[in-house]
Amino acid sequence: MKVYESFTLKYNVQWPLSLVISKKAINKYQLIFRHLLFQKYVETSLEKAWSIHQSTKECKIQGMFSQTYRTRHKMLQFCKNYLYYVLFEVLEPNFLRFKKNLLQVKTIDEIIVLHNNFLDQCLNECLLTNQKIHGILNHINSRSHFFSRVIVRFFSSSSKQYDGADGD
Repeated sequence: MKVYESFTLKYNVQWPLSLVISKKAINKYQLIFRHLLFQKYVETSLEKAWSIHQSTKECKIQGMFSQTYRTRHKMLQFCKNYLYYVLFEVLEPNFLRFKKNLLQVKTIDEIIVLHNNFLDQCLNECLLTNQKIHGILNHINSRSHFFSRVIVRFFSSSSKQYDGADGD
């Protein structure tokens, strides 16, 4: 199993904080963090494919692989834009709003409701609550990761064959 598939959070929360940070809340955090980890993993694999594509510029073979360059570019652009959206337009503003609203609460019940609303808002805006959209995101990420692995393997095996031909 890959780390992004098996990432789990375990946190022993002492009373009275366990009222706010429940197992349900930890599961919501885990869902968000696992999703972010997979996004970063896909981004890293696409950047590795970009690096390999960059190394082929000297060989003057861009015309043969122009479609793979464009595909990788679009996948990487989508991945980076989605990560930016989640981190800077969803999580950060929601967290800042959560912190600001914490200053106005008076009871533990208000904190629990505020915290649950924060997590639900983050999950919803990260597109993780709609199964259809979440499935589409996973499909895009899986295909992007598969594509980057194919590019890396192809160019790695091509370069090994080329290096072997030089040595004979």
